[in-house]
Amino acid sequence: MTKGMSLALETIIILILSLAVFTALTYFFNLQFGRGQTTVDLLNGQREWCGAYLRQDSKCISTGYASVASSNEGKETLKRLTFYCGRIQGYPNCPPLCSSSGDPSQCKTEAKKECVFDCCTLYCPAGTRPKAPVATRTGPALPP
Repeated sequence: MTKGMSLALETIIILILSLAVFTALTYFFNLQFGRGQTTVDLLNGQREWCGAYLRQDSKCISTGYASVASSNEGKETLKRLTFYCGRIQGYPNCPPLCSSSGDPSQCKTEAKKECVFDCCTLYCPAGTRPKAPVATRTGPALPP
């Protein structure tokens, strides 16, 4: 092999290696930042649709939920909340019922009352979130 030919072969090998490294880095950064963008999109959707829910039920109460669930606009709001709240982790009352498709408009299931109040807690006015039932104890009194 002549000196000129080995230089071209080394250049091709270096180009192939650099393309492999570039591809691996691109995949890594798309994976990392792609998740972040998805999370930001989910949180923005949660904010938008919790706001839409609050425009229909400003006090976040059970009777307000019933009126929202009976209107066409409210049904659409509850479907979108099912999509966004079910995909965001940390809401045990919101199972991921619509996570198979990436399009929130394809969700057919409406969010239950517990899911809405759990997911939209930060957006409900202070003091309006339904209180958890207080545990009562029956039986003999405890000693002092």
